[in-house]
Amino acid sequence: LWSCLMFYASYGRECMGDASWAEMVALFLLMQTLSRTVSSFLSGLLADRYGNRLVLRILSVFLAFLPLSAAVLGRYTAADRPWIWMPVYLMVGLLIPLMPISHNYLLEITPMKRHASCIGIANGLMIASAFTPLLIGFLISLFGHTRVFLGLSILMLGGIYFSFRLGEPRFKAEPADQLPPLP
Repeated sequence: LWSCLMFYASYGRECMGDASWAEMVALFLLMQTLSRTVSSFLSGLLADRYGNRLVLRILSVFLAFLPLSAAVLGRYTAADRPWIWMPVYLMVGLLIPLMPISHNYLLEITPMKRHASCIGIANGLMIASAFTPLLIGFLISLFGHTRVFLGLSILMLGGIYFSFRLGEPRFKAEPADQLPPLP
């Protein structure tokens, strides 16, 4: 998600032109922020009630759909129709809670004594993925936004598959290495 944010912006700007982009960018960011607010609230409610796994599943579907929607909507977005690009930014906002939900799930499936190292590894992998935009930018320069976005959506189908194979640790017995509850 984060690796592609700049490419969604550059493609939207390319599709609608600089003048329309300048007029719409504040509205896009406002809609993204509102979407993030609603998504964070709903994700938290769902995670508390049904577990982080369900939220990961839902968000992984949106994550795969995001580049696909950008590829499709880019064909219809133009200077006289810049609002067509709005769903891309709405979906970006929906996906912002993905990182904390992933960390919460990771904390649920690992023993308490390994929480710090697991979160450290997860954050280290995020830093390592900082080179992904270089690859994506190179691919876009070769094949164009549409083909790369379609390829990313297809690639992310694996994430959907794996999210449906995740276990739900919330409803299992307490692990032996957990600290007892406070009296």
